[in-house]
Amino acid sequence: MLTQPGGEQVQNIEPSDNTSLSNPDQYLHSLFSSEENKSWEVFRFFVHVHMWDGFVYLFLLVWNSEPDNLHLDYELNLIGGHLLNLHKNEGFNKDKNSRIDEIIKQFKTSRATMNEVLRTEVMNKVHQGLSFQSIYPAQLSNLIHLLNSMNSLQKQALRHVFISRIYGYSKFAEYLSKEWENRLANETNENSQLLQKEQNRKMAETNIKQILSISDLNNQSEKSYADVVKLENNIIDKTKEIISKSSTNEDSNKNLEIIKPVPDSTHFEPEKKLEIIDINKIKKEEKKSLEFVDNEKLSEEKGVESGTIDKEDNIETNASVISENTSKGKFKNDRKLRPGSRYRREENTENNNRSRRKSTKQDPREHEIRENQRESPKVEKLQQEISLLRQEAASHQAALGEIMNIGWRDNDSNNSMQLTKDIEKLQKDLENFTRVKRKGIDINFETANNLLRNCKCKTLIENKMNGKIVLSAALQQDLINYTLSHTNDYFKGLNDLPNKTEFISDDKLEAAIFSRTNELIELTKRFAEVNTGTDAHTKLLPIKIRQHIYAALGQRSFNSNNPLHPLIDHLVNVILSRMNKYRTVDDERNKKINSEVAPIIRQILHLFYFRLQTQEPNPTIKFYQSGDEFDPGVMEPIGQIEKSDEEFEELEVEICSFPVVALLENLDEEERKVFTKAQVIVRPKKST
Repeated sequence: MLTQPGGEQVQNIEPSDNTSLSNPDQYLHSLFSSEENKSWEVFRFFVHVHMWDGFVYLFLLVWNSEPDNLHLDYELNLIGGHLLNLHKNEGFNKDKNSRIDEIIKQFKTSRATMNEVLRTEVMNKVHQGLSFQSIYPAQLSNLIHLLNSMNSLQKQALRHVFISRIYGYSKFAEYLSKEWENRLANETNENSQLLQKEQNRKMAETNIKQILSISDLNNQSEKSYADVVKLENNIIDKTKEIISKSSTNEDSNKNLEIIKPVPDSTHFEPEKKLEIIDINKIKKEEKKSLEFVDNEKLSEEKGVESGTIDKEDNIETNASVISENTSKGKFKNDRKLRPGSRYRREENTENNNRSRRKSTKQDPREHEIRENQRESPKVEKLQQEISLLRQEAASHQAALGEIMNIGWRDNDSNNSMQLTKDIEKLQKDLENFTRVKRKGIDINFETANNLLRNCKCKTLIENKMNGKIVLSAALQQDLINYTLSHTNDYFKGLNDLPNKTEFISDDKLEAAIFSRTNELIELTKRFAEVNTGTDAHTKLLPIKIRQHIYAALGQRSFNSNNPLHPLIDHLVNVILSRMNKYRTVDDERNKKINSEVAPIIRQILHLFYFRLQTQEPNPTIKFYQSGDEFDPGVMEPIGQIEKSDEEFEELEVEICSFPVVALLENLDEEERKVFTKAQVIVRPKKST
């Protein structure tokens, strides 16, 4: 049997062996179409859970609804393994990991030691975590209610759903981590290949320079045709071998075309033997490669190029030796016959070759490297200045963000979570203050019945089962309504305060601030409407004024105790007098009650009159009347008038002890936000 919120007992929906085996479709239809079984609605609350930690909180919430289940360690170990894998693959930051681990550890400890204080503390953290997943207190209350109505197998299946979601997050993080590692490895390989290509290209260009030097050698008519052809063919073969190893073979072939000597030629003509195509394009490619390679690669390529230059020197030296050996005799014999100008031209050609070799050995990029090293301190200084400017800009942006933000921080007393907790505390204090079902309290039947009739209650005080509970709820409603009504009259009566602040007495400060704040809000709204502009500050100005001034009033208004503020003093006397009309309390308990009433009145004013105004948009409060249809979305039953007649299936309100605090106006059921539900006693509604 399951106990519903109203106290009624309903039969668990469990299949008999015959039904489930003989006709499973019929059983499933009855399971999910039953009007009494609403456990499937629990999935409506998971729609907005979009982070892995939300499923950890939901897992703990489900476990909290099963205090006697002993299989917690096994499932926590499963979640711990998935979270470890998630953290190992950098699926979340270290702070969140520590926070979740601490919550799980405290929850496990509270279960093992039966420490209710620690359990309550842990569950408050869980509730706060769920609020960041868009499961607010109202939805959370409904969710807990649904969990309590589910059987153990349903809860176990629900926990396994959450575990599987966390497992999915951990595997996805593992996949992303591997993909990132592969991407870095591919980038490293690509950089290595580019560097190798660049080295091969440099070697090919160096050999081209060697070929260019051959044309100068061919100008010397002393050399034999066979010697020059042999040397040229050797260099061409070496160049082809280097180019074939490079992956840029096709590009090199497009930019370079070598024409071999004609084998049946009888005269050596250097201009026909060798043609260099598009030398300017090769130089452009070299310039692009210089821009592509950074300083570190430049230093690496310097060593490679040095080796290449050495090879070049060897080849050119060999060419010189061959040239000298093959035509040594001719030089001696012909030098006497040749004119002096021809001899000087040959000598100048040889000097030019030497100077070209020296200039080739000098790395043209060494100058650039030295310049970079010289500029390095300036660059570091500029980077430091940029970093400082970014930090300063970030601080200004953060300050601007706070100005533009209309919400409250988590640790602020006006945060919606903290505001809800304070409202719930007021509920408990009022319930304790107006309780009449205890020793030392006698009920005045006539006046009590008159109060219940005025509230349109069907229950009278003579009903021993429910009369005192209904009377206590009626006293709560009367206390709140009178306090707020009299405060409205108090502020309206002080509208004609002096214009000069020095003439306003201290006990009128709250009224003056309240009145002028409302005037200033209206003026700033008109100012934003009349004067055109695009800035956001002007639009937010009325909201920020309302929020911060009412936040101050919600903390310090009417706090003087010696003596009491005139408004509080008047309300204390009137409320005690009204309470004494319906009940008589002995002297000992009366002293305690008298000391409790002033703090309760301040709580009512601070919360309902001021602190609700700090929220954007503004929530409202509403008492539901006797006979209103029961709505579980905005009402929470604290008791039910028992009836034995089974034809009464729907419920209606008998009395509302505490108002609903919610965004209700001009909003449909899906959009309304409930801070706290109305506390109601319900009764069966007679069908018509």
